[in-house]
Amino acid sequence: MELYAAVWTRRPVPREEFEGWLASLGPGPSLQQALEREDSVRLLLENGASVNQRDVTGRTLLASAAHSGNHEVAGLLLARGAQAEVPDRHGQTPMTLAARQGHTKVLLCLLAHGAQVDRPDREGWTALRAAAWGGHGEAVGVLLRASANVDCADAEGRTALRAAAWGGHEEIVATLLEHGADLNRADTEGRTALIAAAYMGHREIVALLLAHGAHVDHADVDGRTALSVAALCVPASRGYAKVVELLLDYGASPGHKDRDGMTPLLVAAYEGHADVVELLLEAGADVDEDAQGRSALHVACWQGHSEAAQLLLSYGADVDALDMERRSALHLAAWRGHAQIARLLLEGGAHPDHACNQGATAVSANAGCLVASPRTALVRKRVVGCVG
Repeated sequence: MELYAAVWTRRPVPREEFEGWLASLGPGPSLQQALEREDSVRLLLENGASVNQRDVTGRTLLASAAHSGNHEVAGLLLARGAQAEVPDRHGQTPMTLAARQGHTKVLLCLLAHGAQVDRPDREGWTALRAAAWGGHGEAVGVLLRASANVDCADAEGRTALRAAAWGGHEEIVATLLEHGADLNRADTEGRTALIAAAYMGHREIVALLLAHGAHVDHADVDGRTALSVAALCVPASRGYAKVVELLLDYGASPGHKDRDGMTPLLVAAYEGHADVVELLLEAGADVDEDAQGRSALHVACWQGHSEAAQLLLSYGADVDALDMERRSALHLAAWRGHAQIARLLLEGGAHPDHACNQGATAVSANAGCLVASPRTALVRKRVVGCVG
């Protein structure tokens, strides 16, 4: 800190001592405070600091100024001959660091001094990809006007459009589309911007992409479409069924099966998204479609989703449908101790005395429930009452 005080008091210091101190600094308060004052940086340089000196993270003074958004310091360093594209230990250049934070004045300064607009970091992120991910619309505009490649992708094949769609940055998505972004380009997992937006529940972005011609039934490497992930995703449980409704309006197939044989209806029933279940049934989804022998009613009953189960029954689900082990929905509800669902099934005409491949009926399945509780006892009481 004695040397740092000397810098602030403008006392000359030996070059070797100064560079040793500077190299020992991380991206902490000392370096940050120095970079906040152009006169301090000027003094550092006058005391013999290399304009391309690095700190312990491998960042140059220019990279630190770019990250903090100090365009005056960045301009001074560039005017003194600082290299505009020296990467840090993570491969991040001043351009990508400034773009991640949305520092447009720094970007303009770097571009004016010849920085490559599309140079990627170690993970393949370009400045445009970084700005789009961060939701920095002004920075995205600056980079596009500087002829950034709108479809540059990172190491996982994710473009700026894919990043903006995932993050919910609607204005950036619109800007990228206006500049010709390939809206159907998929990443290494086969996921497009539409699938990303649908998964995150961003209805406005889904609408924008569909209006521009996004392929509504494109499937990723797991066979999941935008409708599949919308039926699955957590936001659906918070009332985001409008994404599902929109996809169906654009012709998404409610009967599409992924690699595991799961349809959107099976996924929604398993997750207990009753509003999505109803939308899919209204769109013509097969209420008894199964995956490995289990129907939507089976999975809803297994998970204890009574509202979804009731909807499926009201749409004519086969109450006595059997899975590959000849277990009915009642077997599964009894085994898991779901009393309310067992009652629904019994009222819907389920046969309580049917035996599965192991010879168990709903009564014996409930008796073998892993954890005895008042709930499982109630199931047993109701089922026994229906048997005899």
